[in-house]
Amino acid sequence: MNSFEENDTKLLSSKENFDKITPQARLTRTVFQAFSQFESDLVVESTKESLQSARARGRKGRRPGVKQKDIDKAINLYDTEIHSLPEMEEMSDAS
Repeated sequence: MNSFEENDTKLLSSKENFDKITPQARLTRTVFQAFSQFESDLVVESTKESLQSARARGRKGRRPGVKQKDIDKAINLYDTEIHSLPEMEEMSDAS
């Protein structure tokens, strides 16, 4: 909504008769922004709680690392130019 205002873009809704200039429209915009911020805050809070809970159970929240030998194997296989990347990916999925 701020972007619309900054660019002097008029937003109209055929159903609600929404016009950014009227006091009702400004109130509606403020309420929408408040709900949007509230939803965003809930997501952040939920994520923090989930991470804290996972840490309490001994989880670190990271992806497992790739072993250097697997990286070297993939590079060598790629350098041979015998297999396409999709074929190599299929090989890694089978392992």
